[in-house]
Amino acid sequence: MIRLIKNSRFSVFLLILGLGFFVASCGCEEDCAEFSKFQMCESAPTKDGCSDNQNTFSQDADFLTVSLQIKHGEPDDRLSGKYYFKDGNSFTEFFSISKPLKELDEDVDGSERLIKVSTAVTRPANTLWPKGEYKVEVELTQENTPLNQTRNFTVQ
Repeated sequence: MIRLIKNSRFSVFLLILGLGFFVASCGCEEDCAEFSKFQMCESAPTKDGCSDNQNTFSQDADFLTVSLQIKHGEPDDRLSGKYYFKDGNSFTEFFSISKPLKELDEDVDGSERLIKVSTAVTRPANTLWPKGEYKVEVELTQENTPLNQTRNFTVQ
């Protein structure tokens, strides 16, 4: 009876250890993407991204630009961005973009460890951005797990 209990505990220990290794191997390894330098600015999008980081924009800003760096991105990973305006108690989408990284930067071939992306929504001619609260959501769809980040900002 005592021998059976010892073998049972040892079997449970091995089972838990095996499950731990299995779960660890299914998650992200060193090739999972991550965001860094998620910034916003009023300047036109450039390859180097925003030089400053704003949370408040003027109504006559020509651009609402988002720039970020993606570590370990792959050419076919898809980056999506959605801009929202707060209308009452809820946010309403007014602009979206979704492209693979290789279309956002023609130099992306999979060997990069850091990809810089900068994109913007342009203010329509002869109009101003409405004053209020906004947010932008970015998502990178990749092989293992989608990567999301949201940023709130205002127009005054």
